[in-house]
Amino acid sequence: MKNNTLLKITALLFTVFSMAMVGCSKKEAPKPVDSGAGTTFRAAEYYNNQNNPMAQEQRRRAREQQEMAAMKAADNALGQGDPNTPLSAYHPFRDGGSVVGLYYSMETPVNYDELAEILDPHYPNIDDTFKKSDRLKALKPKIDEDIAIAAKYKYLKLDMRLLLNSYDMQSKSFDINVLNYVSGNNPLNSGSYSMQFTNDDKVSKLTVTDENLAREIEALRTKDINGIHANGYIFVQGVAKDDRNVKVKVMKLDLLDNKGKVIFSE
Repeated sequence: MKNNTLLKITALLFTVFSMAMVGCSKKEAPKPVDSGAGTTFRAAEYYNNQNNPMAQEQRRRAREQQEMAAMKAADNALGQGDPNTPLSAYHPFRDGGSVVGLYYSMETPVNYDELAEILDPHYPNIDDTFKKSDRLKALKPKIDEDIAIAAKYKYLKLDMRLLLNSYDMQSKSFDINVLNYVSGNNPLNSGSYSMQFTNDDKVSKLTVTDENLAREIEALRTKDINGIHANGYIFVQGVAKDDRNVKVKVMKLDLLDNKGKVIFSE
């Protein structure tokens, strides 16, 4: 009798335990709380979604930052020039210099066909193979001479024009809107090659704390629509192949009045 009672009690407990287990299995898993690690996990999952616009924007900004960092590192790897170089050692760029000459003094091979087109607009239209070859041979000495001259000079003096924005009294500065250099009469300066200034601090803003000097520069700015005359002293650093740019660093910038007198230096 005792054995039968014990067996019934054991069976009853087993049945209750089994029902409890079944009941638990039917319950939904607890939802993650919208705080702490759960929220962080879902946020990461959301931002990592390839089709999510916010994630795409984050990746675009990250790429831009990486590209800018790479460009800055490349510029820093270039020669920086000697700030103690006397101004008399800077060769006037207008005396026959060309950006093409500078470019190919550091980059080879020389694209003679393209440069021949710059020197002679009729060159591409010469149909006779032999005549075209003869014309190229006639133009090559000028190209080679230009490159040879450019290879001699790393420090150059540029005749420049600065278009400034109006004086900002709070920052006591002029923002440089446009900075151009005068290339002279060398026909090789009319191609798609150009200079790229690598130090933004020298070519983006002029800080002028002296009010009288600021007034003088402001008066010059408003009178000459072609820009204020300036002498730019540059150091040739290298080339950017993809953009056909010659990378240069501005070592010194002198603003001139209408009589050619230096009124401001930076």
